[in-house]
Amino acid sequence: MGELHIPEIEMPSHASAILKGRPDLAFPCPALAGGTLDVTNPEARKFTAGLIEEFAPLFSGPEFHIATDEYARQAEQEKCPELVKYAKEHGFGSTADVFVDYINEMNKVVRALRASAR
Repeated sequence: MGELHIPEIEMPSHASAILKGRPDLAFPCPALAGGTLDVTNPEARKFTAGLIEEFAPLFSGPEFHIATDEYARQAEQEKCPELVKYAKEHGFGSTADVFVDYINEMNKVVRALRASAR
């Protein structure tokens, strides 16, 4: 058996390729600028879910990686007033929970596609 390659879309951090085409989906605060999707932006969530829905079916392997293993540390997150406000308004215990919520949402998109492919 040959090498296993797992397709991946980097998000919410290291998303500079996405943000090059859609700079409006980046965090507006300087602490999270430079390649991080604004996970508080409904349009960013809709767009990245659409990317997954478009690209994941092109691959027949059992996995599709959304690379959500990296995002800004808590101290940097708390320097972003938009993120702090969003977390409070949506009842999250911390700003990190907003990222976890985004990751869970994108995970559901991947799992739904994989379930329908079976």
